[in-house]
Amino acid sequence: MRLRAARPLAVALLGAAALAAALLAGCGRSPGPVRSPLDDRGGVATFAPSVQNYPPPFLPPTETPPPAAPLAPSAPAELESAAAFGIDALSSRMGVSVTRFSVVSIQVASWRDGCLGVTVPGVACPAAPLAGYLVMVRLDTGSQHEVHTSRTGAAAWAPQRTLHATLDANGTDLGLTTAEGTKVRALVGPGTQLVEVTQGALKPGDRIVLGADDLGDGSPLRVAWLARDR
Repeated sequence: MRLRAARPLAVALLGAAALAAALLAGCGRSPGPVRSPLDDRGGVATFAPSVQNYPPPFLPPTETPPPAAPLAPSAPAELESAAAFGIDALSSRMGVSVTRFSVVSIQVASWRDGCLGVTVPGVACPAAPLAGYLVMVRLDTGSQHEVHTSRTGAAAWAPQRTLHATLDANGTDLGLTTAEGTKVRALVGPGTQLVEVTQGALKPGDRIVLGADDLGDGSPLRVAWLARDR
């Protein structure tokens, strides 16, 4: 009777020992890779480090910069108004009817100074950039002309070319011999910018420099600005 009772007890003791050994063995194993429950492919889950773990200068920006302002005006009417203003300004300075001009192109511009990007000898320009337009127009003869405007209502005639010349005659228009030896006539109109000189003070033999446009119709050059050539 004692032998039969001892066998179940021994089996129970062996089972408990095996369970304890299994538990101890399980505690000693290194854990497997952590898998994301959202990963259908069974891949190893990855975790992005906190932002604070990125050393400068790799720290992500905390704010998104505002989008750049568009350069082109939003309304076509603004372009039309700027083109009309440019033609009016050029027409009055050249002494040519506005009906003879047509618009070739107009584009938004940022002028580097208060002279709207037109350099005139002896004239100091305010160092303040201005937003405006570059207007290209065509005369009915086919000649093209350029005027710079600002959104504050200023305009500057950008002449086709700069001439260094000697004055031959001073009358209704100027008789000139260019540095290249070419004989030309030039008209100083009401819109001509005279720099430290008047037309009446000019005499034959004087050396002058001028910015001028050719209208392409055989008439005298139209003078945008004129100064003594020093």
